Amino acid sequence: MGVAGSVAPVGPRWQRARQIARFTAIGTGATAAAVVATAGVLLGQARQARRTIPMAEAPPPRVDGVYGTKFPGPPLTMVVLGDSSAAGYGVHRRRETPGALLATGLSRRAQRQVRLHRFAVVGAISAGLKHQVDAALECQPDIAVIFIGGNDVTNRTPPALAVRYLVEAVGMLRAAGCEVVVGTCPDLGAIQPIQPPLRWLARR
Repeated sequence: MGVAGSVAPVGPRWQRARQIARFTAIGTGATAAAVVATAGVLLGQARQARRTIPMAEAPPPRVDGVYGTKFPGPPLTMVVLGDSSAAGYGVHRRRETPGALLATGLSRRAQRQVRLHRFAVVGAISAGLKHQVDAALECQPDIAVIFIGGNDVTNRTPPALAVRYLVEAVGMLRAAGCEVVVGTCPDLGAIQPIQPPLRWLARR
């Protein structure tokens, strides 16, 4: 006489249950394999992108100074804050940096001299903006340009937190009577050496 519960159940219902369990296990295994394969593809593409995209060999050129010296009158004061995109990382000539391009353009447009101060730091994230703003306010700027956000993405800073730091920085500058122009994270999916599906993930 068998012990209750020691006999494997039989019948159509239990056969269907075993079949469902088997299919579920197969599906789960296939999903896990797909995730591993996708991760392998993304890692491989990231390595390829690092090999393809050249690294800067030197820090950004110095850009502080007065632009449009041929124009009369006192200069406008512009400050540039943010990360490497604001600092001009990877650029070899002073005139090609974002700060120099903007100062030159503003000088010509306003027919005024522009005194430029760059406080942007390569690798900066939004959490570090306050220190840049504190230093910039000592110059009593008329206009501030902020490029920030790329490193927040790569460092996986929660968007709401990055936005809060940016809002605080803009608020401090505006309270001092400074006009502010903000350029946030660029479209990382526009970088040509990055291939799909990594490009799609970077854009997202």
